[in-house]
Amino acid sequence: MELPEPTARNALLLLGYLLERERHPELGLPEIPEISKVIGLTHHETSDLIDILDSKGAIKANRSIAGGAAPMLTGHGKLMIEVLSESFIASLTRPRFANIAWVADTPSVDNWRDTFLGPCPKSLG
Repeated sequence: MELPEPTARNALLLLGYLLERERHPELGLPEIPEISKVIGLTHHETSDLIDILDSKGAIKANRSIAGGAAPMLTGHGKLMIEVLSESFIASLTRPRFANIAWVADTPSVDNWRDTFLGPCPKSLG
């Protein structure tokens, strides 16, 4: 099943963020509140997106008893970044996640979505 366009854009944001976090292991696994802030979704939308990507094998959700999650990117998720990037290449600049500046334990989130993907819908659609 292919992801609807708004969900695919949000998935690309989440997967790209997890890829950068993977490259900076000293920051640890991000949890839903931090992810939500960076990608611009609500807590519930982020949780739903994590469930969707976990069901597709793109991430390992690592759910806690309290209902939180600290997702990890899988090899399939890295492939999904490439596939989703290709699907948006005609209308968007290809994401260059390596250019994101990281400071201490918080990424620089100013205009993160707009810089790498252009205007994105914030809902899962």
